[in-house]
Amino acid sequence: MLLAALIDPPDAPTLPAWDTLPPIILRQPRQVTPAAAEFVATEVAEGRCVLPPPEQHHLRVDVALLIARSGRVLASVPHAIDCPTVEQYAAGLAIGWVRGNLHPRLGRMGWYRLRLDFDWTQ
Repeated sequence: MLLAALIDPPDAPTLPAWDTLPPIILRQPRQVTPAAAEFVATEVAEGRCVLPPPEQHHLRVDVALLIARSGRVLASVPHAIDCPTVEQYAAGLAIGWVRGNLHPRLGRMGWYRLRLDFDWTQ
């Protein structure tokens, strides 16, 4: 228990303003797959999201990730875009993208931002 407290302190920092979050650095960049973009397109088409303008077939979701010094994701918070299913989906993808894929330069505990771009124009 003491070791866990040293690795992941209980007094984790609170989420700062979105525009101040540094981008997370991944060893291997990740991109949204066509299947993931199709899921988002379906959510939009079925009215579970606020529709983007008709000519726009793109949604961007920022996810704040609290990363421990050990590299473990302690929390993920999607930025609200009026589409809860896509927000939670993006948060799950972000955790998967980060797990075992953090760049060694990250090195300190804190909040970081990961941006996911869902594009279904193709």
